[in-house]
Amino acid sequence: MATAATAAKKTTTTQSTKSKKAKDESSTPVHATRKPRRTPHSTRIEVFCDAGFNNTLFIRGEGCSSLSWSAGTPLTNVNSDCWVWESSQPFSETVQYKILFNDCSYEQGENRKIECGESQSITPRF
Repeated sequence: MATAATAAKKTTTTQSTKSKKAKDESSTPVHATRKPRRTPHSTRIEVFCDAGFNNTLFIRGEGCSSLSWSAGTPLTNVNSDCWVWESSQPFSETVQYKILFNDCSYEQGENRKIECGESQSITPRF
């Protein structure tokens, strides 16, 4: 009889351990398994242009503290024909901008526009 009571006790202990594990797994926050996202203020412009050796693309504009119409900001060259400007600073206005070749020749056309948190891929014409 002692054996039957011991077996019943083990079964009860095993069942309560399983139910505790199930509760622990169901209470795991969903966000703990998600991949980190870009910040909502991260704004990115990818410019596709083969500028050639020893040339640089620049951006000028307004609406973001890192941009100005009087001095260009160099873009980061990520490969032979891709240049990137990124800002993690929040801004409330719509940014207007233009791409420049060697900070002296403006791209053709109207000013481009981008909102805070957006990403754009563009191909300027000079």
